[in-house]
Amino acid sequence: MVSRRHAAALGIFLAASSLMSQTFSGYYEIVNAGSGMVLEVPGSSTSNGVALDQWIGNGGANQQWSIASAGGSAYKILNNHSGLALEVFSQAITNGAAIDQWAWWGGASQQWSLSALSNGCYRILNRNSGLTLEVSQAATADGGAVDQSAWSGNAWQQWLILSVGTTGTVSAPAGGSGAAAATFRGFNWADPRDNYVDGPLLLSGLSLTNNYAAVQSIAGMVLGAFAGVGANTVRIPINPETVLGAWWASYKGAIDEAASLDMKVILCPWQGSSDKNGMVNDSTCFWKMWDTVVTNYNGNGDVYFEILNEPFGYGTADWLGVVAAWLQRYPAVAHGRVLVGGTSYDNHVPAVASTNLTSGCLFSAHDYGFFNSSDTSSSSWFGSLAGEIGAYPSRTVLTEFGASMTSGWNYAGGSQSNNGIASMIGFSDYCRSNQTGAVYWPGLRDGDSYSMFARNTNNTALSLNSPSGLTLVKYAWSGFNGAGAYQIVNGHSGLALEVALAAATNGASVSQWVWNGGASQQWMLSGIGNRYYEIVNQNSGLALAVAKGSTASGAAIAQQTWTGGNSQQWAVSTLTNGFYQILNRNSGLALEVSAFSIANGGYVDQWPWNGGANQEWTFGAVAVPPVTFNLKPVANRQMRLQWSQGMLLEATTPQGPWTTNASGSPLVISPAAPQKFYRQLVQ
Repeated sequence: MVSRRHAAALGIFLAASSLMSQTFSGYYEIVNAGSGMVLEVPGSSTSNGVALDQWIGNGGANQQWSIASAGGSAYKILNNHSGLALEVFSQAITNGAAIDQWAWWGGASQQWSLSALSNGCYRILNRNSGLTLEVSQAATADGGAVDQSAWSGNAWQQWLILSVGTTGTVSAPAGGSGAAAATFRGFNWADPRDNYVDGPLLLSGLSLTNNYAAVQSIAGMVLGAFAGVGANTVRIPINPETVLGAWWASYKGAIDEAASLDMKVILCPWQGSSDKNGMVNDSTCFWKMWDTVVTNYNGNGDVYFEILNEPFGYGTADWLGVVAAWLQRYPAVAHGRVLVGGTSYDNHVPAVASTNLTSGCLFSAHDYGFFNSSDTSSSSWFGSLAGEIGAYPSRTVLTEFGASMTSGWNYAGGSQSNNGIASMIGFSDYCRSNQTGAVYWPGLRDGDSYSMFARNTNNTALSLNSPSGLTLVKYAWSGFNGAGAYQIVNGHSGLALEVALAAATNGASVSQWVWNGGASQQWMLSGIGNRYYEIVNQNSGLALAVAKGSTASGAAIAQQTWTGGNSQQWAVSTLTNGFYQILNRNSGLALEVSAFSIANGGYVDQWPWNGGANQEWTFGAVAVPPVTFNLKPVANRQMRLQWSQGMLLEATTPQGPWTTNASGSPLVISPAAPQKFYRQLVQ
C-alpha cells in the first residue's frame, strides 16, 4: 500500500490507513514517470539473465514486484511471476548497463535504495554501481529497454511504486453538479491511431515535443473551430500512459484550453492496442490514472468523467461492479458529471440505467451505420437508436456517431439508399426529437474519412470537409439551441424577415423590413424530423409557408395555420461562409428576397438556389424577457413549480435580492415557506 506521504504528494488521500514511508508489503507495480509504462519481465520468462523492459500495464504477475529489506537501507526487488531478483547485468558499474533478473544471491548488484521524491515518485539506485534505474533513451513505446545511468533527475529516472489492489476513497476539490444531456453539443478530438494506443495519446495535431503552452495553442486553434460552428463540448481520450507519464503536464493544456472556452470536456479512457478486450486489464494503473484525473479536475464543473469507453468485455453485472467501485472511490464527484457507458459497445443503455446504482448519472451511447451496413432506411436507424437508449433519452449523450465526410455525399438530399447518410439522418432526428446530447465522431482525426474537419499542412487552421454533413450534426444539436425566438436577416439587404403590417391573419404576406424588435419579426423554429423545421411567427402564431402550396419560381411567401404540409416545412442548412440556406420541402426552392431588393417591404419569394446573397440568411437569438411569478403558499398545501430545460429559475423575497435556484425542476414549495417571487430566464 502506498504511504500517506506518497499519496499526499500526488494530491490523493486514501481512506484506509497507510504504511510508514518506504515500508512495503504485498506486490507493487513499478511505473515509469516518463512513459507511464510498467517495469516487467518480457514474455513472463522465468529464466536467469533475461533483460527487463517496460510495457503497457496489463495486471500480469510478470509486472508485479515484492519489495523487502535486504539489510540496512537496501531492498531486494523480486518478480511475482519468476521469483527472480531485479539486478544490474554482470555487476556492471557503467552507464547504460542492462537490467535483468537473476536468482537472489544477495550481491550488491541486486540491492537497491529507494528515495522518495517531492512529487510522489521514487529514485531507485543500485547499491553496487551507485547509478539510477531508468528507461533507456526516454522511450515511450512497449518494449523500451531498462538500464542504469547517472542521476539527472529526468522523468525517465523516476518511478511510481503502486500497491496492487489498493482500496479506499479519494478526496478531491468539490465541483459542479453537471448539466442536462441535451446541452452536450460537440465533437471527439482523437488520436490518428483511433485512441487505442500503447503509450501516450497524441491528439491529431499534437506532438510529444509540445510543451503545455504549445498544446494549449494548438488546442485553441482546434477547439476554436469546433466552437465556431456551434459546438460546446469536446470528448478527449485518456489512458494510464498519458496521465501517469511526463506527457500529462503538457496534455492538460488541451483540457484547460477547452475549459477556458467554456466548453464541456468529457474525459474517457481507452485501452491500449495490445490489450483491447473491453475490460480494465490493469486495475492498479486504471485507478491511479483516475485518482490523478479526478484530483486535478473535479473542481472544474465543465469537466465530465466517462468511466470507460465501450466495456464490451463485461457482462452487465460485472460492468456495474466496475461502475459501483468508481462511484464509491470518488464520492466527491457529483453523479451528474459521470457518464456510464451502455453495455457491449455502449449500445445498451437500459442495462445500466435501470438500477438505483446509477441514479443521477448520465449515460453514453454509440451507434454507426456500419453496425448494419445493409440498412438504408433513416427511420430504421431512428428506431435502432431508440431501442439502444430505451426510456432514458434525456439522460443520454450519443458520444459517438458518424459517417464519411470526405466522399462528397450530399446529406441534404434524403437517404439516397446510402447506409451512411440514412444512419446519420436517423441518429440526428432521434437526438433532435428526444433531447439527447450528440457528440460527433470525430471532429478531428487525421486520416479518418469520418473526420468533420481537416488540418492544414502548417497545423494552423482547420477546414470543413462537409458543409451538408455539419448541418445534419447541428440538427442533432437540438436545432437552433432548442428554445427561444430568432430574427432571420437577409444576407444581401441586412433587413429582417417579417409578416407585413404585423398582420395576424391567415394568408398575410411576408416581406423584409429594418429590424425593430417587434414580435412580427420574431420566429420560433421547431424540428419536425428529417432535418426540417416548422417556422412560426411569434406575433401571429402562424407558420411560414409558400402561398397556395405553389412549386413555381417566384411564388409568394405567406403565413398560414399549421397543417404539417410540405409547403410549410423548411430545410435549414449551414453554408461555408456562415450564412444559412432555407429550402422549401415541397418545391425544393430557396427562400429569397426578390430582385436583390434592399428596400423596406421588399418582396420575399422562392427561387431555384443560385448562391446569391439575397438567398442567404442569418439567425440571431432574440432575448426573451423574464417571466415573473408571485406565488404565495396556501396554508397546509404544497405547490410544485416546474420549468423547462434551458431555463434558469431565480427567486427573491420582497426584500430581495434575486438568487439562482440550486435544485432542478420541479421545485416543491412547502406550506411554511415565506412569500417569494420567481422568474425563469433563458440560460
